Amino acid sequence: MAFKAQFFIGSACAALLAGAAVAQDAPIVQPGAPGESGRQLSAEEASRIASNRYSEADVRFMQDMILHHFQAVQMSALVDGRTGNQGVTDSAARIDATQEDEIDFMRTWLRERGEDAPDPANDPHAMHHGGHHTMAGMASPEQMDALAAAEGTQFDRLFLELMIAHHDGAVEMVDALLDQR
Repeated sequence: MAFKAQFFIGSACAALLAGAAVAQDAPIVQPGAPGESGRQLSAEEASRIASNRYSEADVRFMQDMILHHFQAVQMSALVDGRTGNQGVTDSAARIDATQEDEIDFMRTWLRERGEDAPDPANDPHAMHHGGHHTMAGMASPEQMDALAAAEGTQFDRLFLELMIAHHDGAVEMVDALLDQR
């Protein structure tokens, strides 16, 4: 009986060691962005990424993107009663839902790190903090006023033009962040 127990323990240890060796050879894959392929990482790259914290550029990006997303929510709020175009109405509803969720996520991310988390929905001064009007894709106060005054196809056209520029600006902001170390 003792031989069987020793054989079982020895076999189990061998299996564990073999499993550990196989695990060390398993590829580490970093998923790609939507529509892009992932890439295999070396152990050193994976360790560097895993030990990465956040930077001042990350904090500024999140703070700015909260304000950026909030303006998209403001634009979407103007849709009701100004258009009869179901596509514009549906787009505004999706923008509103996704931007609100992302704002909540970004505010939580900042608070968890002890950073300032602007709340433009409850602080009218938040949108005037940090030069938001110079952020890529942000509509000027005059453009927002023109959107609020427009109706029908004029509203649809202006809404779509501003929203496309707005989201192009967000992509530009992401690209600038990704260029950081």
